[in-house]
Amino acid sequence: MTPDALPSGNGVMPVYTPSTEPVVRLEVRLSFFDRLRAGFAALPNQTKSLRFGAVFAALGLCVLVLFPAVMHKPPSWIDWLVGLYLLGFLPIAVASGAWTGYRAARSYGGRFSYEFSEAGLRVFTPKVDRKHAWRGMTRVRERGGFLLVYFGGCAYALPLRDFPDAHALQETRRLAQVVGTDQLPA
Repeated sequence: MTPDALPSGNGVMPVYTPSTEPVVRLEVRLSFFDRLRAGFAALPNQTKSLRFGAVFAALGLCVLVLFPAVMHKPPSWIDWLVGLYLLGFLPIAVASGAWTGYRAARSYGGRFSYEFSEAGLRVFTPKVDRKHAWRGMTRVRERGGFLLVYFGGCAYALPLRDFPDAHALQETRRLAQVVGTDQLPA
């Protein structure tokens, strides 16, 4: 393209800048049980956590089944304790994370505010204000009654019941699909 063919007189192509004006606003307070459900809902998309949990479960089976078979004696009480802990490591870790998040959120009232715009997602509390561009989010899914917005190795879990209306949820889906996060059902 020649400079005289450029649309603006100063020789610079106009750049599209997505609006940061919120399209959907949401206030969320998660109970401990909401956090627990969200943790299990997000788990299938966290392959590293699932692999880690599978290794611990395999070790638990070794302690409870393989070692007693090889040693020709029944497992002792400590074998049972360690084996069951290893088998249940992943659920225990999810529950521990839910409890820790719940306790931390209680220190400032437990309220999270979310604003979705064409630019991305803004998450803020009385203590934190974070902005995430859509391009930094890896996926958006609906599972277990939550809208899960993934970025890096983490996910924001937004209860579907907390969206003000069906239109707000549909608009959030539209925003996610515009940026190529097309895993949402229509």
